[in-house]
Amino acid sequence: MFEKSFKHAPLGKALVAPDGRWIAVNKALCAMLGYEEQELLSVSLRVLTYPHDLHLDRAKYSALIAGHIGRYHTEKRHFHKSGAIIWTSLSISMVRNDYGSQDFCIYQFLDITEKKRREARLRLFFDHASHMLAVVDADGYVAQANAAWTKALGWSSNELAQRRLVDLLHPEDRDTNALPRRHMPRYLAKDGQYQQVEWLATVFQNGCFHYVAKELPRGA
Repeated sequence: MFEKSFKHAPLGKALVAPDGRWIAVNKALCAMLGYEEQELLSVSLRVLTYPHDLHLDRAKYSALIAGHIGRYHTEKRHFHKSGAIIWTSLSISMVRNDYGSQDFCIYQFLDITEKKRREARLRLFFDHASHMLAVVDADGYVAQANAAWTKALGWSSNELAQRRLVDLLHPEDRDTNALPRRHMPRYLAKDGQYQQVEWLATVFQNGCFHYVAKELPRGA
């Protein structure tokens, strides 16, 4: 039963020895990486892993081998046979024998390459948008702010991340910060002056506020 479900699983699956050697791979994993089964078994998983990602999970893998955890999840890049890079969501669990020693690991690979491409496109749009885009967490701290914020206020994204957005408001404008749309508060710029912005949209999603604003001419 296990063998049948392993071979025909829609996710890429592999049985891997504790030292990293393939024991078995299924059809979905072969298709994902572009190899025939015997061909893939002859290629080291280490060779197929993007060099920068080789040690991303070193601490978790050590904890798995030691028996401190039963499974863990990570994301890694792997090389397709063609040389293309495949992003995978990787789940790793340990199977032990009756004496508690490591027997083998079960690796499950989900191809998330397209998801990563979409995220990269959204990141590019966010970073280079002409409007001021920001994500503010439930405590009011700036989780993300694009370059338009730095252009308008002079604060770097790292400097903004150390502040609550409301703390940059002009004292006279703090009561208006709760208004949902199209108000024009003033925010403290790095040069000590206040910069007025116009809020265009506020959306609350996944526990965060997503803001869209535009810079107004000083003195407007």
